[in-house]
Amino acid sequence: MTFAAKCRQALSEERERCKDGKITPARWDEIVNGLYAIERAMKRPRRTRIDRPRNPIFDALAIACGYDLAELTHTGAKTIGVAAAEIRKASPEVEPEEVTRRAKLILAKYDKAGPFAVSAHWAEFGDGARTERAKRDPYVAPPNWEERVREMFPELEMPATWAELSITVRMETIKRIA
Repeated sequence: MTFAAKCRQALSEERERCKDGKITPARWDEIVNGLYAIERAMKRPRRTRIDRPRNPIFDALAIACGYDLAELTHTGAKTIGVAAAEIRKASPEVEPEEVTRRAKLILAKYDKAGPFAVSAHWAEFGDGARTERAKRDPYVAPPNWEERVREMFPELEMPATWAELSITVRMETIKRIA
């Protein structure tokens, strides 16, 4: 049925409902505008979700920050997407494993941190040249830390990672290395 035919039908039905069979111009406009709004809504194309290949940097950052990819909201995805874009801009050749490594270190150092904290402190936990202050950071593993810890603390059961050491052992190790 055409739009004009729908309008004629609706106006005819309204004329039958009226006692005197007359439709006021305001009621006429209301009926036609209502039908037009319905018609437009029905013709409007619906957005469909575009299935894209997964972005491994986005996924690594989201998972490292504790997000469940299956339950990610639009706002959460936008936050992660902006942070991931900043990381890719700073380190174009970054691998997901490096994102995970640095994110874990950053999140261990800064409580209640999220994707923006990871992108904000990205350079701080890289393997490039570090400032003197950064060299004394107990949250960043110094080179050859395993050997130093074994020498200094032979009775200590060695953990798998630098972050698993107590803060006291880390501070003492850094003092002796520097």
